[in-house]
Amino acid sequence: MVATMTHKNLRFIAPIVFAVAGVVLAGLLIQRIVENLVAILPNGGMYDLIGGPLTGRAVSDVNWILTYIPIITIAEYLILGLPIAAILLLGTMLIRSTAYDISILELGEDFGSIRMIRRSVIPALFALSLGGVVSSLLRNYIFTEVTNLPPPAIPFYYSLVQIVSALILLPVVLGFFIPTWLLNDAGIVMHLKDEELRVRRCPDTIGVGRWLSNLLGGFTLLTIPILAFVNNFIPIIAANQLSITSILTATLQSFGLPIVAMAYVIPVIVFNEILLRFMRRAVRRIAKSFGATEISLATVTTPAVISSKKVMMT
Repeated sequence: MVATMTHKNLRFIAPIVFAVAGVVLAGLLIQRIVENLVAILPNGGMYDLIGGPLTGRAVSDVNWILTYIPIITIAEYLILGLPIAAILLLGTMLIRSTAYDISILELGEDFGSIRMIRRSVIPALFALSLGGVVSSLLRNYIFTEVTNLPPPAIPFYYSLVQIVSALILLPVVLGFFIPTWLLNDAGIVMHLKDEELRVRRCPDTIGVGRWLSNLLGGFTLLTIPILAFVNNFIPIIAANQLSITSILTATLQSFGLPIVAMAYVIPVIVFNEILLRFMRRAVRRIAKSFGATEISLATVTTPAVISSKKVMMT
């Protein structure tokens, strides 16, 4: 028993190290960008990056974001995770109730460090994608407008806006993804009804959370390469700042920013693993109140004629 608990605790080491390294990288990367930017801007030392409630210089704006975004996302998990999961589950049942049943499936307990890190990828990339879009559309509403930027300052400005936008929008993105994790971890699945199997439809079983998160996964993987090129390479091309150093910097930012965003997602994932038993029971109670029933897992091993009993695919 002690060995099992030790093994379960050891799986947190790699994600925590990854998160700490990413946060340190974020601090160093943003500090370097800010220093370069304010050194070029006229009166750059007093430059205020974010308007509205965050007053002060760019450095203080960024430090506020780096410090409080993890606290905000943890609070969001505790306060909004279950209510939003209930709303998403009810919405899924209403949308797919004609052909699918919602059930509760008992799952295994293994969820190692690699899986925790992998779980952070799509939310992090989506935050970067959304941040890139929003920062382009609402740049003058969220960020302090800087007119007539000196050409050397353009790459630094766009890089800083990109990463800050992603971190600001991270709680919004996690507001969707946290409930999908809760639904997945609780074993909430949807599967074709018996009558659908009789009309030549192949068995189809998927976790409700997985189905919901897949809706955004394709968009994310499509937009990230485009946004990385637009945000990191187009500014230096437009400013005629092409050099080995600028290209290397743009390349490092293209790969480094996703790692930074992942580092800010991982603490919520670790927190979810710590509270897994409590949250799993709560989600299952919600699912049962909506009419979901518990089912067992059966493996289809032969192409035999499907009976009227529920057939679950592994």
